[in-house]
Amino acid sequence: MDNSVGIKTSDLSKYIDLLDASGKYPYLEMQYKEQGTTYYSLLAQACDAYFVEILSESAPSRHSTAHYIEVEEPRIHIDEEIWGDQSSSTNSVFKVSRATTKLDEMVSFYTETIGGSVTKRGNTKSGVEYAIVKLDHATAQLHFIKRDAPKGAQFTVGDFEDTINTIHDRYVKSVNCGFDQHADHHWAYDAMQGSLTLSSVSKKLEEGGYKYRWFALPQNNHQIYAFDPSGWTFQLDLSPGNDVPSVAATYSAACKSDDGCYGQGLCDEAYGNHFVYNTKTWEYFLQ
Repeated sequence: MDNSVGIKTSDLSKYIDLLDASGKYPYLEMQYKEQGTTYYSLLAQACDAYFVEILSESAPSRHSTAHYIEVEEPRIHIDEEIWGDQSSSTNSVFKVSRATTKLDEMVSFYTETIGGSVTKRGNTKSGVEYAIVKLDHATAQLHFIKRDAPKGAQFTVGDFEDTINTIHDRYVKSVNCGFDQHADHHWAYDAMQGSLTLSSVSKKLEEGGYKYRWFALPQNNHQIYAFDPSGWTFQLDLSPGNDVPSVAATYSAACKSDDGCYGQGLCDEAYGNHFVYNTKTWEYFLQ
């Protein structure tokens, strides 16, 4: 449940009414105190294993909060740049959150390799570790939560991370080839302005030993899908810079392309360190 996206709103009541009326989506009601203010939130299960947290600075206008569970770990770190005037902000994403056993590695990846800073880090009395990161060119917060598995757990967060990373290791053959189903679980970082480029980030990914994939887009644009230490994918939508591959797989969510979705799937045509890239009129051998 620590894997979620957070949306801020001015009034939780409308969401409570909608959730209750649907009868389909279970939710947990919580409250969290920071800097003398109580924040109220709903953590709703949108579908299996995917959660949306809806948070407000104000108590619901039409519902009691007497039964709300008070939690220790931050639901938000107060930052005026992202929070602003709560009375006028509705339905906007303010955070994304990940459960992880690799807290130090995640902080290093998102601050040193991608570029950001830790705005808050600590431990709760119950032993939950957390870190909140703000990227240099984003307003939404990244929350990383390390919560010990209960005794006797048969499939833990650590097991999940190991499973996903093992799958990436097996199927992502190079920066040009391989893309397993779990790679579609990702956040996106849109920062087309400024000095940060795909070329500069790719060098840092190489230096850190992180897996990543290049994709080509229309109008000579590119994307990188990088794999963080937890196995979660991070889509980078940045200016290309001066060191992009001469040839890269084209991509669309519908898998419609001129190259037959080269670079997607299992890369069964890999020979050694090379992948044979065939089209109707030419052939490339790419690392």
